[in-house]
Amino acid sequence: MEHERDQERELRRWAVGLVGAREADRRATGKAILMLLERIDALRAELERRPAEMALSEAEPLAEAEPEPSAEMDPDEDTMVVGLRERLRAVTHRSRD
Repeated sequence: MEHERDQERELRRWAVGLVGAREADRRATGKAILMLLERIDALRAELERRPAEMALSEAEPLAEAEPEPSAEMDPDEDTMVVGLRERLRAVTHRSRD
């Protein structure tokens, strides 16, 4: 954990240096790094506020439901592609309503 904090401090130093650069793309990169580091700090603080038993129950792996195969699906088709296709169909149907 201390190693992570050291890396974050180093990143923060780099980001501050980039924010002071003359080139717009470097300034933007520095600002983006600072925003990400702020988000990491906020998420870490949120985790520290959670009760210990909640954190333990969420640490248990959740079983993901497999989509039911339909007649139109090829059994050799990649399951990730099938899952994405099903999600797109669901979104498409909702947007038509």
